[in-house]
Amino acid sequence: MFAGLEKSLSNLVAEKMAHEENKRKGASGTLNRRNALDVTYLIEATSTNRMCQFILSHVKKASLAYVNNVLNTNPIIRSLSQGLKYEHFEGTLISYPTKQVGEIIAWIVFWSDFVSGVLEDFDPNIRETVQCCISGMPYENYCTELGKFEKEIEAIMGPYIFQELKDTATFFFDTVE
Repeated sequence: MFAGLEKSLSNLVAEKMAHEENKRKGASGTLNRRNALDVTYLIEATSTNRMCQFILSHVKKASLAYVNNVLNTNPIIRSLSQGLKYEHFEGTLISYPTKQVGEIIAWIVFWSDFVSGVLEDFDPNIRETVQCCISGMPYENYCTELGKFEKEIEAIMGPYIFQELKDTATFFFDTVE
């Protein structure tokens, strides 16, 4: 299972590197803006929602597109967005395809690590920004819910492999320069 997951994440890293190289060379990498924004609907997208506006202004479109793809294709993440909780999946994550487990790791990294780090780096009023809901849950509760998935996946894989996969997933996310 682990070799397959590492291979899946390696393939995703290769795709991202190719995409970045094409952008550097000036190749047209047009992104459907609507799709890039779909993930913001999870955070109650409004013009006054600080988290939504913060993500839109500080996270690169390619990163949003990747997260949006995970939202639209991963059944566990999709189910979370529709109100299911970790308890529904508890003990079953080992039975999911490695690609889907890798996407769960990437989702966890995005919301729990990347967004938090970007807020720390760029937002002078973090307390106000995190007062939002994601999939109907307060942001901090949502991160706690994701932490339950994180613990199960880490228990399955072991801490070293899990950390390596988190580090790989971090590669997908970038801020606007």
